[in-house]
Amino acid sequence: QIARDVLRMSDNEPCGLRGCLIHTVYEDSSGVSKQVGKVNYDPDTVNTFELTLTLRRDRAAWLNALQALLPFSGCSGQRTVTLSSGYRLVKKKLYRLSDKRSEVIEYPR
Repeated sequence: QIARDVLRMSDNEPCGLRGCLIHTVYEDSSGVSKQVGKVNYDPDTVNTFELTLTLRRDRAAWLNALQALLPFSGCSGQRTVTLSSGYRLVKKKLYRLSDKRSEVIEYPR
């Protein structure tokens, strides 16, 4: 679903997907956001738009109880975080100063 939305938001851009810079943001259960990565699809092409993809922690009560009972840990020994299936994708154009509008997709809609 995310890939489909990224491709759709790239359709009407001058350089298409090649002009895209994607920022990935993680939002924890208290609402605090942190950038965890970015992808420059084609480093040889000037970025014409940015997408900010916000992924949220799954707040399901049963999942929190399960994690308390069975302490999962990742490769580095840190606790594993389960992400929600929902996300937010915000598009910002970089080539038109007069256009301050952003396109936003929330999933599930």
